[in-house]
Amino acid sequence: MSKSRRINENYTFIQAYNLYCKAQKAEKDDYIRALNLYRQAISLIDSILERFPSSALALKIAQRKFRLGLSTYAKINKKIDKLRQSAWRQEMLEILHDCARNIKQIEICCEKLADLAKLFMLNNQKERALVIVSEAADLADRIENPEMRSRILSSIALKYADIGEFERALTLSAYFPERMDQIRLFTGLGQVYYETKLRDRARQLFISAIDLLEQTVEPEIRMTGIAWTAYKLAESCEYHWAFEVAESIQDPETRLAIMHQIVEHLVVSGKYVNIVEISKKIENPEIRAELAVSLVMKHASEGFFSQAREAADSIFMPILKARAFLAIASEYKDRSVWQIACDLVDDAIKLVDAIPAVPEKILVLTQSATVLLKFNQESRIKELLQRALNLVITFKTVQHSSEFVSFLLKKCLELGQVELANDLLEQITDVSVRNLAVVEIAARHALVDNFVLARKGIASIKDTICRLRGYLRIVAVNPENRNYRDKLQLLNEVAAGIPPECSPDESDQILAECAFLLLKAERFHAALQLQEKIVSDANRDELLWKLADLKFSSDHLEEGVEVIRLIKNQDRRIGRMIELGVRIFNGDYPTATFTASDFLPVAFSFWLDEKEKFEADPQR
Repeated sequence: MSKSRRINENYTFIQAYNLYCKAQKAEKDDYIRALNLYRQAISLIDSILERFPSSALALKIAQRKFRLGLSTYAKINKKIDKLRQSAWRQEMLEILHDCARNIKQIEICCEKLADLAKLFMLNNQKERALVIVSEAADLADRIENPEMRSRILSSIALKYADIGEFERALTLSAYFPERMDQIRLFTGLGQVYYETKLRDRARQLFISAIDLLEQTVEPEIRMTGIAWTAYKLAESCEYHWAFEVAESIQDPETRLAIMHQIVEHLVVSGKYVNIVEISKKIENPEIRAELAVSLVMKHASEGFFSQAREAADSIFMPILKARAFLAIASEYKDRSVWQIACDLVDDAIKLVDAIPAVPEKILVLTQSATVLLKFNQESRIKELLQRALNLVITFKTVQHSSEFVSFLLKKCLELGQVELANDLLEQITDVSVRNLAVVEIAARHALVDNFVLARKGIASIKDTICRLRGYLRIVAVNPENRNYRDKLQLLNEVAAGIPPECSPDESDQILAECAFLLLKAERFHAALQLQEKIVSDANRDELLWKLADLKFSSDHLEEGVEVIRLIKNQDRRIGRMIELGVRIFNGDYPTATFTASDFLPVAFSFWLDEKEKFEADPQR
């Protein structure tokens, strides 16, 4: 009795206040606990009205004239509402974390743990993120394959960097046996430091990478490392330094390729002052011309046509100058200025005779035809493609000629010149190339809904595998609401017509594509039946994920999860479920109405099932 007398309204209020203080502390790293504590505190406050209605405190509570710490009743309720979504997310991530612990294949487990750590970080739970990344790092250290271990540890190091634990990331570099793995880590972290405005630390990391390269004896690793470092410096907007590093590459082709990439980054950045400064320092005339072309494209895309034309006129190489003219012409959208665009195309065509290489001549002619398509210049398009064909005939080797005829044929189809494409088909002597060309023509017919003609074209192919793949192609490109029954019949014929001599992998690929197209045609049961015929577990599991993902994109959460449950390999099955949770968390299904809270009970049910299977066979 003495104890019950002590439990009065003031004692209850103090209990509520203690719960409120604990909730505030828990709110920093555990939203679920914080939410429960706030709810308990509110529940105790409400109980005072029922248990001690005649007290002065009850009157204050009824009038909402009280505070817990600095918060009013309304403020605490707002906190509860705000915490609810974060708590749902945390609960979902905790369930997925438990699922990940059941994955026995260490590489998959590490990958999924690292993904979940990043999501905990996005949910403002850095401590939980750090614990999970550390868990992944400990697991990765047990991987026996050195190359695999280095790759996983490198990705984990970048996850450490993502959550701001840069020093921990660097300590992992000591475990990398390969020099390139260390260089990738240093440059990757250097880029992260640049993004976080820690420029001095970033520079030091890039210097460390360059020092490692200078100590490298193997020429191939040294060249690859220098190219990689230059590329990462460009991504970090250190263009001067990137060019300086790239210039030390001995192989001319590699040096040119990396400089091209640096130029592309530079132009995309839009920092025109830097572009002008750097262009003066580039000794290689081809690189300077490439930079000018990229600059023309940037100016034209932003509508600065006079600056684009000025930059184009400064280019001395005919092929690059022609590309620049065509880039400007393609940006003219309004038909009122079509004559200006056509004049630019004419200027590009005039340069063809000055271009020494035949492939480059063909490229300019086909690009010119593509630009003219916007202005309905059909007769000129046909003329340019015919001129390109005349150049192809000059090739001496049959293979070279067939490849370019095939390229031209695709261009003809893209530009609506089907008759010319048929003429080109007759000139292809290589059987395999000809079969692929027939498929391209048939696909064009299917795209514009000439399905009967498309099917007839594919039927003429003698090679069985190519014919089956051709049928799949025309089904895929034909508008979904057209020829429904014909396409279903064709898919069934393909599935039943795979020859015995077909390799298991090829057979699996054809069946997988058939099943995917059946699902798109709303034949879900037929697609699931077909996947059972796939021989390889890995191929079948991959298909099931594609089918499930299509279901999720169509806003069918539970049906998609049931498809995931059909994945035979438990590690892959759990991995895909975690991937689904990651995608839902990131909002990768924008048209779907289901949310993380809808996924929560589904994930919990999945976790219980997998835990039961794991406990039934812990030695699997």
